[in-house]
Amino acid sequence: MSRTSNSSRAVRVVAASGFLAVILYAIFAALQIFFVNPRAAVPGASLDDIYATMARAGESFVAGFPLAILATGVALALLLLVLIRRNPGTPPWIAAAGYLVMIAFGAPALFIASFVPSMSLADTYGISGGDHSGWSGALYLVSACSFITCAILTLLAVRRPAPQPA
Repeated sequence: MSRTSNSSRAVRVVAASGFLAVILYAIFAALQIFFVNPRAAVPGASLDDIYATMARAGESFVAGFPLAILATGVALALLLLVLIRRNPGTPPWIAAAGYLVMIAFGAPALFIASFVPSMSLADTYGISGGDHSGWSGALYLVSACSFITCAILTLLAVRRPAPQPA
């Protein structure tokens, strides 16, 4: 098997894995925002009770904005997947770096997406608007590790000598 086909296969695997990682990050972020954090913020209360209490207090827990923010990341990951598939000469490290950057930007996206729901919880229950479950800390850690990995990967790729044309 030629080096080009091995490289092409590696790029496809990296792109598919990166796309899946971005989707999983968005799913875990949505679970954090809509289910895990409210339950941790108000222990012993069901989600229905929490949402009903918020509605009676005039606070909304509208899902549209947070889901739009998270869906934007998934859409960008899909766009990157399409661009990589259309350009089979993409080096695997470029594909990996693209998805690592997207996961790194998951941290600010999570913060922005969770801000309004967290503040609504805080205003309703007189608590802090921060994370009550710890899940966002894990997601932020994943984002930080992705950023560091991308930086290392890029530095290694830049230091590697360019292949000479045959």
